[in-house]
Amino acid sequence: MSQLQVKRKLTQDASQTKKRVVLTHAQKRQLCLDYQNTLRPTQEGLATLYNIKQNTVSDILKKKEKWLNVNPDSEESNKQREKPVRFPQVEEALSLWITNALAADLVINTDILREKAKFFAQQFEVNNFAA
Repeated sequence: MSQLQVKRKLTQDASQTKKRVVLTHAQKRQLCLDYQNTLRPTQEGLATLYNIKQNTVSDILKKKEKWLNVNPDSEESNKQREKPVRFPQVEEALSLWITNALAADLVINTDILREKAKFFAQQFEVNNFAA
């Protein structure tokens, strides 16, 4: 085998065993704290510590003010991604309805949620809503 073939094989093996890592908001916050509290930290060192790539560390540190403001005890800290809400009025109404339904010990299933979401979308005159 030529040197180029060996190098390609090693690269392929490494890429196949490397699994994609997604950090929670709390982990990103901790990474930023580690960066601040470590004397002369390197992004490569943090990347190794968190099992992520260096460019991911760089992206997180660019938004470190955002991550440092995350409350580690909140539900938000366990999230991995931020998905914007397309219909905030429907989301808020549905959330309030669910809270009240759970307090009243009502049974909630997927079909009921879907119907309630459609109902609220209709009430708020939201177009292009599909539950």
